[in-house]
Amino acid sequence: MPLTNEGLLRNTLDALFYRDSIEAGINTIPLEELHQKFPYEEDENEINYQNRICEWISNHFGGYSIYHVAGRFRASELVSRQKAAQMDRYLVDETTAVARFIFPCQNTNEANLVAFFFKTLFIQAIIEVINGEDEIWMTETGMENKLHIWKI
Repeated sequence: MPLTNEGLLRNTLDALFYRDSIEAGINTIPLEELHQKFPYEEDENEINYQNRICEWISNHFGGYSIYHVAGRFRASELVSRQKAAQMDRYLVDETTAVARFIFPCQNTNEANLVAFFFKTLFIQAIIEVINGEDEIWMTETGMENKLHIWKI
């Protein structure tokens, strides 16, 4: 994401280090969906359930790193050099902030649960605060390799 949004990116990521932010995020997930992904244990009350979720997230998110990448992007359809020279903006140079996460997972089910919490606690928050970007890209490597693109 462009460096103009790096502060928002860091603030959103830093929220993942605090229990109150995690609890607030969990409370935005519809209960039916949350219970389907992370079922109650037998005789578990709501407080113990939320504590277990927070502990699980704590064990699977330890931090992030951000690095900067310089790139050049085409701002319109493919045109000739002559036509591009007449345009206000054809090639755009941009330095982008790239965030990297490491989530320890033992199996595909655990990886799917990490993906669920990552989407609901981080991606939704970042989409809400980043306005004006055409797209947010996320590459996932590990148990499965995927490219996720969110169009704003």
